[in-house]
Amino acid sequence: FIAASLDLSIYQTYYFLSFIKFIFCFLIFYLAIRLAPAALQWGYVFFSLLPMNIFLLPSLSPDSFIISLGFLVVSLA
Repeated sequence: FIAASLDLSIYQTYYFLSFIKFIFCFLIFYLAIRLAPAALQWGYVFFSLLPMNIFLLPSLSPDSFIISLGFLVVSLA
């Protein structure tokens, strides 16, 4: 609905959704790092900045949601 109201083409809609997903998963990673114990926070930063994670964040596959939510669950445990 948002893309239709902004009169975006298919390609622009794809990039718009990729950007929104990147921001959302990045915020989940940030929340997981902030909620982790202080001794483990740099480890979370390291693993969240691995090339695979950075490559998957803007893609439209559900993998980045699973990875970021996994980080959040582990940081809460």
